Amino acid sequence: MVSQDDHRGLPELMVLNGPMANHVVPLQGPALIVGRDFNTNVRFDSEYLSGQHARLDLNDGHTYISDLGSKNGTRVNAVRIESTVELLDGDVVDFADITTRYHAVSHGSLPPPSPSVHEVEMNLGALSGEKVAVAGRDVNFFERRDSFLRDVASTRSKATWLLVLGFFLFVAGFATFVVGLYKSAEQSNREFWSEGTSFGSGNWLGPEVGGVPIIAIGYGVAFLGIVLATVGLVLHIVAAARKRSFESAWLAEGRHAGYLQ
Repeated sequence: MVSQDDHRGLPELMVLNGPMANHVVPLQGPALIVGRDFNTNVRFDSEYLSGQHARLDLNDGHTYISDLGSKNGTRVNAVRIESTVELLDGDVVDFADITTRYHAVSHGSLPPPSPSVHEVEMNLGALSGEKVAVAGRDVNFFERRDSFLRDVASTRSKATWLLVLGFFLFVAGFATFVVGLYKSAEQSNREFWSEGTSFGSGNWLGPEVGGVPIIAIGYGVAFLGIVLATVGLVLHIVAAARKRSFESAWLAEGRHAGYLQ
């Protein structure tokens, strides 16, 4: 990382936030890798950056940027890039939570002005859809919420499937149990009138399927259905509680940090 040496004639990135704010990164060479790894060409010490986060290609006075499949993304003017994009003078480039401004030609030792309040508010508002305060541009703050909500939605989907499966198993098991009781009662009644045996002396577990009494099968299937439905219901309740707890903490954090009004 180069601070404010004179590199006139070279394109550069001016860091706009964090401990390296107002430091200049001159861009020299046909290709530069930006990331958290120590062997990258442009390294930022941030836990939100991927090891190799993005790539800068310099060709005939033009600078192109592409994301390298990073977890928290690369953005140009608050828009997450999915393919190679050419940088224009003054573009704001976010590598996860590191915000920089691109200059096609170095301004030397005089740092360009920081983005205005209106620029920051506009970019973050377009990105998050929330009312965002001017104090920060921590994109990861909003991505963390989206990631959590996706996780909660996945848990609820699994819980719903368990509830549905449990319900159908219970119905099928209960129906089998009732049929078994009916068959057993019918057999005992027939034996009582035809053979003179005492009523109820027959097999009250009903006919067997594969050596297992049908009433026992129905009872087992119904019990399994109850267990699965209970697990699904508990997952739904836990997911809802986690969401309420997270949203409360997230809103409090956002208002305290100035991200939300």
